[in-house]
Amino acid sequence: MDGLDFSNIPFDLIINIANIAVMYVIVRMLVYKPVKKFIASREEKLNAAKAEAAEIRVQADELLEQAKETKEKGEAAYTSLLRQGEEDARAKAGEILEQAKAKETEALEKADRILADARTEAEEIRRESDEKAAGAEANALESARKDVVDLSMQIASRLLEKNITDDDNRRLAEGFFDRLTAEKGEK
Repeated sequence: MDGLDFSNIPFDLIINIANIAVMYVIVRMLVYKPVKKFIASREEKLNAAKAEAAEIRVQADELLEQAKETKEKGEAAYTSLLRQGEEDARAKAGEILEQAKAKETEALEKADRILADARTEAEEIRRESDEKAAGAEANALESARKDVVDLSMQIASRLLEKNITDDDNRRLAEGFFDRLTAEKGEK
């Protein structure tokens, strides 16, 4: 083969392999190790950040759990307070209702006493006025009787002039008025 010279190939090949080996060592020392270190440090930082994130997540989960527990306790306390408030309100309403009933009973008893006192007083006033009216009527009748007796005596004495005595005239007039009073009482 004309164009290929195999005698030079092993030397070129060795130089090329040596170049590759030197390049590999240089690249490894200058590029690969620093990049590997950089990647390792970044990986460590990333792992540290992941660990910190995991720790923060655990803390967040704990805080969330505590918040849930606190919420449940708060809701239980709220429900308890609400029930207690309702019970207190019912008890207070019952007390107020009992007090109102007691005051109503007192007011009714007081009204009954006042009404009974008023009736008693009205009866007393009526009895007194009946007594006064009866007394006034008796006085008026007595006065009228005396006036009529006196008048009738004067009339009779003028008419009879000495036939009938004053005592006889009085008896006649009083008898008349007694009959009149008796008839009036029967009506």
